[in-house]
Amino acid sequence: MGNTFTSDDAPVQCFNAAKVVQLGWFTDRHILVDALNIGRITYKLIGFADYPSASGNEGVLLRFSPSTSTTDIFVHFNRATGNNIGVRKGADQVLVASQKIDSAELSYLKRLMNQGE
Repeated sequence: MGNTFTSDDAPVQCFNAAKVVQLGWFTDRHILVDALNIGRITYKLIGFADYPSASGNEGVLLRFSPSTSTTDIFVHFNRATGNNIGVRKGADQVLVASQKIDSAELSYLKRLMNQGE
């Protein structure tokens, strides 16, 4: 499901949003977005490590599932804290990844974004 490491205890990092969906984690905080009918909407994303303290309409990921495509787009905030403190790429950035719909295939990092992008 991801890269392998020589240590069982490090690095301390989470899977990306595509793999979190595949694993069925945090489902009450997934925000599904209709990519064909999207307007200008603001979403508040929190890191996976912040899930226990989530409130209101905070989400841990956005999932764009266009009906005209075989690929989903996933967006999440890669907060470097707690169980993600050892993240090596995209720490404290928003990550955009893609993966074939409802598949266990590889996911692909498409973009790293900073706040406000």
